[in-house]
Amino acid sequence: MKMRPSVLRGLAVAGLASVLCGCASGSRNDPADVPSECVSETDACGGDRDADPADAEAEPFDPAAFQYPFCPVDENEIDRIHDRMTTRQRIGQHLSMHIVRKGESVDPESEAKMRSCLPGAVSVAQVTGVAIGDPRRTGRFLHHAQSIAAEISGVPLFVSSDQEGGVYTSVNHMTGGTDSIGPTAIGATSDEWVAFHQFDMMGREVKAVGINMNFGPLLDTHYQRDNGNLNTRTFGPDVELNTRLGVAAISGFRRNLVLGMAKHFPGDGMTPGNTHHEFVINTATKEELERDLLRPFRAAFLAGCDAVMTMPAQFTALDDRRAAITSRAVITDFLRGEIGFDGLVVSDDLGMHGARLGLSDDQSPGVEALKAGTDILLTGGEAIEATVARIELELQTGGIPETEFAASTKRILRFKQKYCLFDKPTYPDEADIATMPARIGLPQDARMSATHAERAVVMLRNDGVLPLGGRRVLCVSPSVLLPDPASGWSWVLEESFCGVMKRLESSVEAQDYLIGGGESLATTFVEERRGTADVVVVATFQSCFSSDQQALLDALLDSAGLPVVHVAQGVPFDALQTRQRASAVMALQGSLPIMFEAGVRILFGQATAGGQMLYDLTD
Repeated sequence: MKMRPSVLRGLAVAGLASVLCGCASGSRNDPADVPSECVSETDACGGDRDADPADAEAEPFDPAAFQYPFCPVDENEIDRIHDRMTTRQRIGQHLSMHIVRKGESVDPESEAKMRSCLPGAVSVAQVTGVAIGDPRRTGRFLHHAQSIAAEISGVPLFVSSDQEGGVYTSVNHMTGGTDSIGPTAIGATSDEWVAFHQFDMMGREVKAVGINMNFGPLLDTHYQRDNGNLNTRTFGPDVELNTRLGVAAISGFRRNLVLGMAKHFPGDGMTPGNTHHEFVINTATKEELERDLLRPFRAAFLAGCDAVMTMPAQFTALDDRRAAITSRAVITDFLRGEIGFDGLVVSDDLGMHGARLGLSDDQSPGVEALKAGTDILLTGGEAIEATVARIELELQTGGIPETEFAASTKRILRFKQKYCLFDKPTYPDEADIATMPARIGLPQDARMSATHAERAVVMLRNDGVLPLGGRRVLCVSPSVLLPDPASGWSWVLEESFCGVMKRLESSVEAQDYLIGGGESLATTFVEERRGTADVVVVATFQSCFSSDQQALLDALLDSAGLPVVHVAQGVPFDALQTRQRASAVMALQGSLPIMFEAGVRILFGQATAGGQMLYDLTD
């Protein structure tokens, strides 16, 4: 669950206890404990899924080998829907706002804003939107949201989430679904079929609860170590591999009638910095952009990707005045004109600091993005009411050409029709909710993810201390309250790494620590028990951005008097500090319990690490 720091503080006080007390539906199981009976899969509309091509995984991945259950597009019907809408309703189709759940309904404040601003899209997050434990509550909440849309505009909503994979998910085991291994872990397998199956599973599960659009996958290529925003969100630093994995991921979403969105165009990963908090400027030449960043996007578009999210960073080779998110040179001239993309263009959050790059104080990022050629505006950080008023004024005065605006509105309606939103406008209803057990949280999906996780873990060093079976083990790891020292985002996990180890190996003595001040607790824990232990396992998360975690590693390596096994939960750069000093170093490249379980099995000799290290870990 991803949260801004202010949300984190509130949840830590008000709701963390419910997460820590095991409120997720069911209990976590080792793959061997999962029942072998398979529940029949169903597609997004409740029918039997088309079988995969025969012996598919023996063949190279081909997105054209699958059938995608799109609905036919009727241009006359699109014209009729457009023409009956008021100007305010048409403006609303271009707006996406975040909504909050109260019980099984839309929170009254969110509902009031929906009725005032008439949005054509909404976004949801875990806990505040996607319910812990019971996906049926989420389905009823989103049914209520669609019912409001039917009343205020007669047009169904795009419902979105950040289902990027791994820790960056709204639907996972804690919310009644299945843990995915995450993009960087997928990259470590170098396998398009792993990418497809992971995103096909995520597509089926988010669709089951009522999410029909996704802010992902990331098609960025992660070259720059100092880019703290990307973490394990990308497939890695190999642009050619990212191109293949990105096509497979998009195909997995499309197969479930979930409109996947390639982001962050023209591509993050070459520059340090974080666009949430600062201006980021990429000075690469156009040739360098084409070679190092754009290939995954171009391939995704050719394979049928229907949406793209623009990045609030400047790319001087394309526009030396503005960020891509508000740049007509990037969106209309380059993306639509030169590349030929005819799908939906969606902005990143317009409240991010980078969205203001090149704008004057009196210019609205939302209005400027719309003028640049964007179709849907993410208004999370902008006052949506003010944005509506300014767009209305620009239409009245000709600042936004009516013909361009109408074409964009119809494009939104066209993709809502293509993804079958009009066929069942208030999906999911109670009949759909009744089918959830056959579509979400399936035992075979848990087994699949567990296998993929083992294939993704990378063992960077082992001087003979492993396997740990028969040894007296101390384990210290980041807590379930997991702040990211690089990005400023935070998560609440279902279990910590040491919590998983203690569950699977009851003799282990375990202690969690809170990143950013709690590391001394871990040091004291080891000091007090080192006389009764044979080995120390220490897990870190983004310690390459955390002086406190670096100090913890140094303290254990220098003074514990025991062999140290280092487990890097996030991107593997943490291993730069320990690769030549620790007795063993393992890169999980993911921070959900599915990766923790794989790591524990590997440490105790019950499984083999099968991942490839794609990042350069030389100093």
